[in-house]
Amino acid sequence: MAQQIGIANPDQRGVWFWQKMKSENACKKLDKYIQIRGNIAHRRKHHEKISKHAGSDFLNHVFYLCKKTDNEISSHLEIVTGMRPWQLVS
Repeated sequence: MAQQIGIANPDQRGVWFWQKMKSENACKKLDKYIQIRGNIAHRRKHHEKISKHAGSDFLNHVFYLCKKTDNEISSHLEIVTGMRPWQLVS
């Protein structure tokens, strides 16, 4: 639907970077955490101990990815429609 009306913005991973985090590394880190989560969810043995800090780090990482994606989509829609649908997340 989004592509049919011309508002699609294909790959958001290009905006997944911030100070001391390259986009490529952000993707690799997300993949690593998703693998750990899958191991836990499916009761597979993970090769290393999972700490409480790792859980917090995962949550923070996903928060940054969501924030970057949210802001990019809002900016893209402002360009396409002339109106910003929501405020940027800081």
